[in-house]
Amino acid sequence: RIASATAAGVAPVRRHVAAPMMRESIVKGKLIRFLAGMRAYERQRATSAAQASDSVCGTGLNGAQPLPPVLSDFVAWAGDFLAGKAFAGGSNDESSHQRINRAEEMAHYYLDQSRGSQRSGSAAMVTHVPKTCEEDDCCICFMGLADETVFHEVGEPIETACGHCFHAVCFARHMEASEQDPWCPLCRSGDLSARFS
Repeated sequence: RIASATAAGVAPVRRHVAAPMMRESIVKGKLIRFLAGMRAYERQRATSAAQASDSVCGTGLNGAQPLPPVLSDFVAWAGDFLAGKAFAGGSNDESSHQRINRAEEMAHYYLDQSRGSQRSGSAAMVTHVPKTCEEDDCCICFMGLADETVFHEVGEPIETACGHCFHAVCFARHMEASEQDPWCPLCRSGDLSARFS
């Protein structure tokens, strides 16, 4: 058909539109943010379940807890990205507060739907800071890696393949901000595979 359309002087119809490309480091950074957010959400659920068994008071809003900032930021970004607004700088008609509230509502809807299929043991998640990270500070934000009070904002510590530890969100920001292939902020190693410890 293309040959006959070209011979007839009619240009072939282009079916695919070129989509903006995203650097691999940005994708990895966003995935780290998502994982950090989900771990924070699981910690929050475990804490609220323990508090609910100790008291009779509810959490308000039909039992819905607000999402940890780490997760709500990712959900807002993902919603904008899927709506095609990530490269355009977002929507001007909606404040970031409204977008986060809308994203939280949607995330609660989907998380509540999947909650029935999860085992109850997942709520008993235990936070463990690796021995190599216990006394260190994150070289990006300068906060203690073992300080659990900052985990809801900057995530749990992750350890890179080169053995250095950072808060998950700090490491994700470093990867997302890198214009070239990112490297470890401490030793400049290019192997940035990381794991939560």
